Amino acid sequence: STGRKLVNGHRQQCKSCHGDSIKGPLGQKSRKIYLSIIKDILRFYGLLNNINEKNLSIKYPKNLKEKKYALEKKVARKIIPYGNNTLRRLLLLFLCMTGMRLNEAIQLKPEFFSFVDRQGSKTTREKMFRIRVDLPAIITKSGIDRYSIIHHELQEAILHELENSKREYLFHNTKVSSAHNNEERAFTNMREEMIKDGIKEMGLKYQSGRHKITIHKFRSLFITLANRVSGSDLAGDFGDNMAGHSDGKMKTIYDQMPDSMIMDLWLKAEKLLSFDQNNSEETESLRDEIQLLKDQVKQRDKDHKAKDRKSTR
Repeated sequence: STGRKLVNGHRQQCKSCHGDSIKGPLGQKSRKIYLSIIKDILRFYGLLNNINEKNLSIKYPKNLKEKKYALEKKVARKIIPYGNNTLRRLLLLFLCMTGMRLNEAIQLKPEFFSFVDRQGSKTTREKMFRIRVDLPAIITKSGIDRYSIIHHELQEAILHELENSKREYLFHNTKVSSAHNNEERAFTNMREEMIKDGIKEMGLKYQSGRHKITIHKFRSLFITLANRVSGSDLAGDFGDNMAGHSDGKMKTIYDQMPDSMIMDLWLKAEKLLSFDQNNSEETESLRDEIQLLKDQVKQRDKDHKAKDRKSTR
């Protein structure tokens, strides 16, 4: 009974993060986790005493692997406008253009950001070429610090948040755990709305019952596109390294690269990651979305100035 409660509790916790995507039979990895919980309970009550656990005959179902769904820009352009506020749409674009994990992005603070010149060296706001964000090891999944460069198409919106927001975190003003769950739930709501609007891709599922498109797919899109960077020893692996994959084949080379060389590679990747390319059929809608974000930023500036005038009267 206790084991059943623990297993059901773990399953409910997964559902709170993934919505209704947790359906159908358990995967092999989940079965092993649940069995481990049950064995811990049996050991606690002494029910495994004098039993050689290696001799226990436990059979797992064959671990079937389905081909991963590849998110394309033309699908991403349909998703982002469904964000119900400017900051959420900015976050989705940010994930697409940096390859960060959601849990990393929601822990970003304004003080993690700095300005760099064309060589990748830190400089002043006035001499800025790009914005750089340093991820401390404590917030990365691998426990290894790294940095990302902000795509030039996002700079204006990011600058506005850095210069005008008084929040502790860039993308929210709540606890990190709450922010993560909020974004997961928001994406679930976006999915339901998009399915109602006839966007069939959002309803696609694997045999396990999990949705093929989740908020974490934006990171995969970044890696796929940025890995197409060529002309260096990192060809085919640049996106993985930028996104913080600690097992990248060329990670040793990447870690020893000077900032200027990483900037050169990044500028090549920027072209591939752009959602604002001229006459691009795939990105026409997102170009409008980026412009909408810029217009909303300008409107917020006007509103702030109007409030300041009233307060000084």
